[in-house]
Amino acid sequence: MTGRPRQRPGAKRTGGQPARRAENSGKPPSGERGSGEPGSGEPPRRRGLGALNPRKPPTRSRVRTAALLFAALAIVLGVLGLTVNTGYLQPAVLLAILALLWGVRALTMR
Repeated sequence: MTGRPRQRPGAKRTGGQPARRAENSGKPPSGERGSGEPGSGEPPRRRGLGALNPRKPPTRSRVRTAALLFAALAIVLGVLGLTVNTGYLQPAVLLAILALLWGVRALTMR
């Protein structure tokens, strides 16, 4: 309402131009650090493990990704249930319901 863009909760405030500070300090910008190449002396990036952190508040994209993963697993179990063993059908239906609920939650989040 004051004309300033809203900031996500927990996001760090930047007091200036981070690109210039990164150039001046001789460090790569935050998007380029942690390439994990052998011999570079930098730790590998752990982006996938960071998405599994349960302490972070759920965002629309994380909930949508979870819904898509549940749906994909439901499809895999459904195909297994139809081709290999019908014991996989009940978990496939439950995962489909779970994917539907998480998808609705992702749509209703702000």
